Amino acid sequence: MKKIFIISTFILAALVIFNFWGRQNLVTQRDDKWETFNKVTQSEVTNYPTTKEEAKKANIDLKKLKSENSAPPLRKPAAVKKGRELLTYPNQKLPKKLNYKNAPREDWKALFGQDVLRFLRPDTLLHVKKEKSATIIEEGKGRYVEQVLVKLISPEGRKYSYQAFVDSENGKVIKTWNQTIHEPFGKKAQRMRATGSHGADGVNQF
Repeated sequence: MKKIFIISTFILAALVIFNFWGRQNLVTQRDDKWETFNKVTQSEVTNYPTTKEEAKKANIDLKKLKSENSAPPLRKPAAVKKGRELLTYPNQKLPKKLNYKNAPREDWKALFGQDVLRFLRPDTLLHVKKEKSATIIEEGKGRYVEQVLVKLISPEGRKYSYQAFVDSENGKVIKTWNQTIHEPFGKKAQRMRATGSHGADGVNQF
């Protein structure tokens, strides 16, 4: 009887651990994988995991989880806070007490997708993959951000890609880099860009 109780306890504990690990693994995979936002109509945007057919058209490797481009210049990892890299400019001084101007939300990616497609035409496809979570320093305060890789495809097939820092709370674009435009043969270039809070050079710099 005692042996049965020990075996049952061991099996139950193993199931609990396996279930917990499985959930954590699924969350990590789901967060790092490509997600597609499709502007169906002027006011409706749907989102779902990027399909193999879409990935082929957008030159996306669904198995590749690491960054496809280099990191933006003038920054370096300094520390880790709550699983996030603390990114600073060279010689940037850190405040003794770091207060934060925003709070991360689980739906930041959905907010980002809605914001990017807000002023673009229906049938525009937006593919987004989170690369990592980070913290930057703005005017002495911390700001939670998500580093993402973005690929946009217009209804005519024009492709536009870039990397960006996105506010972890409201999904707004903070900074972009590595912008690339791929034009179909014989088509005239037409620049597509994400919407958000922009400065004189097109984006807000931190």
